[in-house]
Amino acid sequence: MTSGALGLVENVMPQLLGSEPSRKYGLDAHVTFQYDQDETITLPTGTNVVALPNDAKAASKSSSLVASCAKSDATTVKCHRSFQLKSRFLDPSQYKELRSALASMSQVARQPVILAGGKS
Repeated sequence: MTSGALGLVENVMPQLLGSEPSRKYGLDAHVTFQYDQDETITLPTGTNVVALPNDAKAASKSSSLVASCAKSDATTVKCHRSFQLKSRFLDPSQYKELRSALASMSQVARQPVILAGGKS
């Protein structure tokens, strides 16, 4: 299983944004940032990849999210995840889009790499 991490983003963003699903007024998040994570998984010889996490991509004026995993050779799986908060000022519609992107990121992070075979 991949680490599924973007834990920094998942832990910090609620503190910046609050936990409300929507807002009536705009929000100043006080920061902009980008978080990138690359992960390489080396598989034992004879192990087959049955399934990889679904790719995800979302972009708006205020944020973007990319998540993907691919088998790069017979024994290597590479995963990349990226999140960017492009603007510190969020109007109510951008806030809702951002909350949706964070929910997608959390869902993708919980999807496992499923393997079969390997040495006994």
